[in-house]
Amino acid sequence: MPTEVDVSEEFMPDAVREAIKRHHPLMLVLGRAGSSTAPEGIVVRTAMNLLLNAPYPLLVIPAVGWDVHPPRRLLLAVDGEPFDLGRHQNVVRRL
Repeated sequence: MPTEVDVSEEFMPDAVREAIKRHHPLMLVLGRAGSSTAPEGIVVRTAMNLLLNAPYPLLVIPAVGWDVHPPRRLLLAVDGEPFDLGRHQNVVRRL
């Protein structure tokens, strides 16, 4: 799957909205650099903010190891309510 990285100094929700307008992504990816000391809570809050404000699938990448062992499986967590991947179901197939 082709990827593109966008770096911004803007407030995260604004930067994500702008990147979505520009790139029309199939999904969003969230991770931290391997040497990052950012607490896990920050990553969790950021993920929740993205899920609540951006209508795109979100892949959260662990801080270390993904470059050596890229993900081979996908876990879809749902809360028991009916859901539909809708226009994003092809993204899951391409992973």
